[in-house]
Amino acid sequence: MATLEKLQDAERLATPAHLRSNWRLQCYLFRGYYDAYVSVRHDAEQLCENRAKQALLADPSQPIEAAITAALPLFDSCKSVHLNPVARGWRQRAVELVGLINTTVGASVVQGQATDLNIGAIDTPLNDAVFFHTQLEALLNVSGGNSSALLAGVQRLLSFEDPGPGGFHDVLGPGFSSARSAHLVTEPGWASDPDYYRIPLATAEHLKGDPIETGVRLAWTGYAMSEYDTPLQLQYGGLEAAAEYQLSIVFHAAYPSASQMGDGRVVTEGGSPLQAVRLLANDQLLQDYTMPPSPMQVLSFPIKQATTQGGNLTISCNQRAGGGGTGRTCQIAEVWLRVAN
Repeated sequence: MATLEKLQDAERLATPAHLRSNWRLQCYLFRGYYDAYVSVRHDAEQLCENRAKQALLADPSQPIEAAITAALPLFDSCKSVHLNPVARGWRQRAVELVGLINTTVGASVVQGQATDLNIGAIDTPLNDAVFFHTQLEALLNVSGGNSSALLAGVQRLLSFEDPGPGGFHDVLGPGFSSARSAHLVTEPGWASDPDYYRIPLATAEHLKGDPIETGVRLAWTGYAMSEYDTPLQLQYGGLEAAAEYQLSIVFHAAYPSASQMGDGRVVTEGGSPLQAVRLLANDQLLQDYTMPPSPMQVLSFPIKQATTQGGNLTISCNQRAGGGGTGRTCQIAEVWLRVAN
């Protein structure tokens, strides 16, 4: 919070007239209050989610059905975490600054930018509480009273990101540390390709319905993508020659409905053509040109032992050559490479 404290010092030194007319100061203050509020809310929502997850298996003597029933309202409470008055004041100040900035800067400068300056997204969920709630309800519905199967399902859910011994897990969207996308090929680097035509671009996209409504993982709201005919690639080394692996992958899909065109492309609700993609593991074809599923889901593909016996693996995703369109393709959010059982 050191940045906000410095900005608040500047705010206190400014006269009311200066504060009303200095759009640069207003913008800095807006960013400071906005980021500080989101940071505090992120920590509180993550803590709430972790407590709800811990409660699921806290009492081994409790029937798993009862544990889930007790945990569901805990996850519900994580949708809107109560914050202290100071943090709520930061949010209110950010809202006030939106009005000041729009008055000071004016529409001629703002132009196509949303005049709310993303204030509508300030309370976007920053945990996976709705995802866990949705998945737990689904487990209850399909378990058929089988407690062993239900317990196994809960354990799988709680270890959702775990790739297992000898495995790897990557989250490719922005907002996560680069260590969590260590296998994404980013060469030759931004300095030599600032337009991202030959390197992947990590970005995020507002979904049809907020994550709090759709129940998708927070990690799935962002993704890495490639442009036009450039493949998106992940590379792995040091694999066990005698092991068989399985690739699991989540393609980002922000479009809930789409229609197929005669040439294999897909048109979304907004009329934008999307491209089917091919997935390769070295030279092994995992998926021929196919549209990513919507709603989003985990897709899994077995990898032949012969494919990885050399110890190295390159996963490549590409659209059809010359596909054109918007150029946005191979939008991948999350990837696991596991040693198959």
